[in-house]
Amino acid sequence: AKRLRGMLSALREHDPASFASAPALPATDEAMRALVAPTVERALARRRAMTAKGESAPSSSPPPPPPRESMVVVAVSPTARGAWRVGAHACAFDAAAKLPPATCVVVPHSKRAWPSVKDTAWPSLRRALVERTLAFETSSPSPTEPLDEILLSDADGDALTEGGVTNFFVVVEETKRRGSSAAGARTSDVFVQTAPVSECLAGVGRAAAFAACAAIGVRVVEKTPRLSENSAERGSVWKEAFLTNAVRGVRGVRAIRSPFFGNENDAKTRAASFDPGPDADAGDRTAAAAAAAPARRGAAGAAMPGDAA
Repeated sequence: AKRLRGMLSALREHDPASFASAPALPATDEAMRALVAPTVERALARRRAMTAKGESAPSSSPPPPPPRESMVVVAVSPTARGAWRVGAHACAFDAAAKLPPATCVVVPHSKRAWPSVKDTAWPSLRRALVERTLAFETSSPSPTEPLDEILLSDADGDALTEGGVTNFFVVVEETKRRGSSAAGARTSDVFVQTAPVSECLAGVGRAAAFAACAAIGVRVVEKTPRLSENSAERGSVWKEAFLTNAVRGVRGVRAIRSPFFGNENDAKTRAASFDPGPDADAGDRTAAAAAAAPARRGAAGAAMPGDAA
């Protein structure tokens, strides 16, 4: 409820014309919960009825075990008559399957104008970005691995704010030299870095990763990762990267590429690759990601009635 109120408030601030006839926002989390709860309960009741109908149908094979959790997507919008329209869709939430490490493609000029808001226009905009990227890569003479996720970026394709449906993290090893001597001792610091909420959606999976990092004593730096800063010469190297999503959990990243730059050498400097190892499952190479994986159930629970956004 708190996240939903925050998103509606931000959307109203950025797009006041769409809220010209809207009533006042619910003043408290409890009021927001009361507004959406009846619709969410009806959506859950429909899902339970569909599940029961499927279980009662004759079949030669035993039915799968019922899911322990449900995922609810809630949409709230103002009507022309000065009221709130609430819609909800509920579906089974099964444990996220482990996915192979992802190949990500940087899309310049794609940074979202309202990163704190998840609105119904975004899926169409995201689809257009993916289609644009696929069309560009298809026209390239060099074969490339299929992309798994796009990374939203600034005009330079350098700052990586978030994924199309994920939050993006890098594991940074920063090396510093003690003293002014070239032969001086070096110290290294390893931390997790991700964009601040002013530049990305404050996702439920992102929050779970933060909690996991805190639990195992890993420092998190909220600063937008930049490909240009991934440099051994600068003493800052990206050792790993991973994506988080409330439904999909944690997924490791195999490679990042930026195909929109014509100069091949320039494009190479705007790329990164990671070796997850022959036996590594998604996210298992990153201590923070591995710790966040068990938090998937908690992240999914945060998307239950009243908190879905």
